[in-house]
Amino acid sequence: MIDVHEDLAKWRIKSLFTYVQTNICVEDTYRDCLNNLCEHWVNNPDKVSKFKDTAKIKSERQNLRDSIESVLPKDYKLDDHSLGSSSTSLRVGEMLAVQERRNKCWEMIIDSIPSEEPFLKKYVSSEQDIHVICSREDLEKRLNEFVHETFVKEKT
Repeated sequence: MIDVHEDLAKWRIKSLFTYVQTNICVEDTYRDCLNNLCEHWVNNPDKVSKFKDTAKIKSERQNLRDSIESVLPKDYKLDDHSLGSSSTSLRVGEMLAVQERRNKCWEMIIDSIPSEEPFLKKYVSSEQDIHVICSREDLEKRLNEFVHETFVKEKT
């Protein structure tokens, strides 16, 4: 049995951190910090609940960025390929252009968080013996209904 929503949220968190690590050039010490932050988020029910809904992720974009940047060095660099992919519209002053490109890169990173479809294709298959449960509450409800139908109704 898997809880699709919770597992999907955890998968999104891991996908985000994988994308961050491929787009930010940092030393191994900071990679360890990113890995630790990822594990903390995966094991934090509040963070997991935020990653269940892509609209919520988008609305939390700046908070996500701030949290991740808090474990990075102040002078971290973005991968040249990522910077090249995020074109700038500001041509006035080098500092503005660099800052805008950094912001665009973070938008790309946050926007890279996948939807349900790839997750469901990978983990939920009709050929496999996988039972999908929407949530812990759904499981409890189904079990209560089963117990009531099977044991309580028969006795009355």
